Amino acid sequence: MASGYDSATRWKIEHSGRASLPVAETVSGVFFALAVVTVVFRLCIRLTLQRRLALDDYILIIALLSLVGSTVVFHQFHWLTYALNALKYDPSIVLTQKDIADLELDKGSSHAFLIMTWSSICLVKICFLVSFKALIRDVSKAVTIWYWITAASIVVSWGILIGLYWVQCPYESPDALSHCTPEPPRNIYITGIWVMFVVDAIPDAMSKGEGR
Repeated sequence: MASGYDSATRWKIEHSGRASLPVAETVSGVFFALAVVTVVFRLCIRLTLQRRLALDDYILIIALLSLVGSTVVFHQFHWLTYALNALKYDPSIVLTQKDIADLELDKGSSHAFLIMTWSSICLVKICFLVSFKALIRDVSKAVTIWYWITAASIVVSWGILIGLYWVQCPYESPDALSHCTPEPPRNIYITGIWVMFVVDAIPDAMSKGEGR
């Protein structure tokens, strides 16, 4: 917790990331609010025009709940993430006993955050496919096959993106602290970033091709 540090150490910790902690909190809050407003607005329109919710609406609600969960985890554990990042680059920083104790939960919180974040993203993609299905009902068989291949690719990418963190850091605390804090070794980390980019982009590209 921030209250356990003097002002100079607190400043070092808050500015140890690529974006400072206050900026990260603000940005995440703004985008979370936009997501909530957008989903609520959509549901209001659907209920006003059709008087009922469709399957894609329920999927979107689950995606929003996943986003709520990931946002809660982020705001609950973001201080520890920044503290570990500061510790990596400035060994003179001494963590409080409270933060050291919280390290036992850090691996679980990171997994929970990634699972809920990627679940939210992939569920939005599935929502798009479900709403698009009615438009391809009477079209060619090739388009239908492409549709189901796209759906399968989203499910597969979902599993890969969730499991990637375990591949990058197959350790439990306290070993995770020495091997993966605040991120895995650079070569593994960079490889993981590219894998995430490619795996996440493939279903998007397939969906755009399907829309044509």
